[in-house]
Amino acid sequence: MVWRAAYQTSVAYDLAVPEISLPFGELPSFNILLGGFDFECLSEIAVWQRLIAADEPEIQCSVIIFGESWSAADKDLLRVSVPKSMWRYTLLALDEDRAWRKAIEPQYVGQAFAAALTGRTMKIAMKGLPTEEAWDEFRSCLGG
Repeated sequence: MVWRAAYQTSVAYDLAVPEISLPFGELPSFNILLGGFDFECLSEIAVWQRLIAADEPEIQCSVIIFGESWSAADKDLLRVSVPKSMWRYTLLALDEDRAWRKAIEPQYVGQAFAAALTGRTMKIAMKGLPTEEAWDEFRSCLGG
């Protein structure tokens, strides 16, 4: 018998989008934000990316890792952590006032989140790995 860790996807609706401040690069246009607060979140983000690529390939998403400060070494680490094809859409952002952390309230190191954006509102935000039911709900908010 194969045992798998139980998990639950947390859901929030209609959250205000805090400011996104980039120390490196420019913010691309996107409809879905996949994010986290440390490099460990990239493994959970990869699950969200695969689901989006398979079921909603026409929707553009960006990956943003939020932190209180970032160095050139952090930027280099990010570059070796993601495929070159994703560099343009994978960014480091400053969260000096912790507004993003307060909005998302991560529960563990490496927890990722996915948010469908409409203007300055997160229509839906989910944190953690997506359950099948959570993914269906997220897709329904996208009109998929």
